[in-house]
Amino acid sequence: RESDRYDTSRLVAAAFTASGDATPVTVVGLATGQNWPDALVGAAAVGNLGGPLVLTTPDVLRPTAATAVTGLAGAGALRSGLVFGGRDTLSDTTVAAFAALVPAR
Repeated sequence: RESDRYDTSRLVAAAFTASGDATPVTVVGLATGQNWPDALVGAAAVGNLGGPLVLTTPDVLRPTAATAVTGLAGAGALRSGLVFGGRDTLSDTTVAAFAALVPAR
């Protein structure tokens, strides 16, 4: 199977919960994989908060992103999601799908 940037972001997010000794992830970020400035800034910002950034396409939350967020939420500590980019880069539908996967606290 060929990996791409979206699957790579899923694998990075999974690494945050791979070790039982890992600090619980409380935040996850989302950016489009088609606009590198949003992803670059987003990765630095969410990384500073101890979480990963997942990538998606503008008009739909990719299954790889949904899988990453679901995995982080399943670890039990996830409480917030940050979106990087405006309506010109991520649709309201994409943002709503992402928000639905982040547990409400």
